[in-house]
Amino acid sequence: MYLDSAILVKLLVREPDSLFYADMVDGQIAWSAELALSECFSALLRKEREGAVTPRRRKAAWRQLEDDVNRRRLNLVGIARPVLESANAIMAACHPDVALRSLDAIHLAAAAQCVSWPLCTNDTRMRDAATRLGFPLSPLPRAR
Repeated sequence: MYLDSAILVKLLVREPDSLFYADMVDGQIAWSAELALSECFSALLRKEREGAVTPRRRKAAWRQLEDDVNRRRLNLVGIARPVLESANAIMAACHPDVALRSLDAIHLAAAAQCVSWPLCTNDTRMRDAATRLGFPLSPLPRAR
């Protein structure tokens, strides 16, 4: 199972659909791109600035992510030139119909490299690109 950064944050900090994703990931081998480390760190800082988490909770969430990586509960795909070239090819393949952002394309390229499906993302553009590329997608939580 490949997790984008937003899903990883949902697993670290309680959000309305956190339990849905925690149940989905439970017992699965999880993968993401190395860039998720910076994206998650940034998201946790933003949540603290916005008052959604305390500094203590942010630090605990970060320690949990580091522990998940160290214990290989979360495996990371390195971002080397072949992944970046694949990301460019993905953006070109989706253009002009899907205005894919560069970091999202890198996530898609990393998912393709590790071949860990389904791709778990809530991002509409990433889901549209994944559909176009034939990547298996996880379900979305039901609307409440």
